[in-house]
Amino acid sequence: MNRKRHEDALTRLSAAYNAGLQENATKALNVSLRKSLRLWAAHERLRFTQDDVGNIYVVRTGRDPELASIAVTFPLDSTLSLSSFIGAFDTFFNLQSESLVCDVTLLGWTSPGGELIGQRVWEGSMSRDEAQMLVPDIQQFSGMDSTTAFALSAAFEVLATGSDRLTVKGSPVLVTKVCQEAENEVDVERATGTALRAPVVSLQGVKAVSVAQKVVVLYSEYVAALFDNFD
Repeated sequence: MNRKRHEDALTRLSAAYNAGLQENATKALNVSLRKSLRLWAAHERLRFTQDDVGNIYVVRTGRDPELASIAVTFPLDSTLSLSSFIGAFDTFFNLQSESLVCDVTLLGWTSPGGELIGQRVWEGSMSRDEAQMLVPDIQQFSGMDSTTAFALSAAFEVLATGSDRLTVKGSPVLVTKVCQEAENEVDVERATGTALRAPVVSLQGVKAVSVAQKVVVLYSEYVAALFDNFD
């Protein structure tokens, strides 16, 4: 039942992703995918919210609402990678069967023209005003909550493509946990830049989804333990 539910949802959302990109020749935003994600979240009784630059958060609630969510991310509005969306969706869907301490979020970054503008505003490396100047369509989200209201414990990017050997890059705390879970069958790439608001990690390989799922579960317990130590 869950497998069919998963396959049906992925088929519909992938079609919306592609349809939106075809329509997007003259538009900034993938309206088709955005609408489909809202409908899917409502059907699954998941929380759907947007911030003031149009990033989308589909949230499955964890056991402790005081802990910041763990996100699985993908670009919403560009041809950056359909496989990134599929990897994020598969990981998020599979995690719904887990009893996580933290919330888990399927997070779509506003990304017209291949620019991860939504991520840059969320991180604080670009202002909302700068984003609106680059993409006027973003102004329609001005009444939404600020990106600063959406805290994360970690952000995962998952691409289930490539070889059997996993490629990983990102923040050391997450890279270490990925290497442990993958039993060191991993190629570690040097990350460029610094994570500004939360640890980030990118996994690519055939086993990326299954490894990411396990690491999210472990990291959720790790975050909970950190907060318990402060009590």
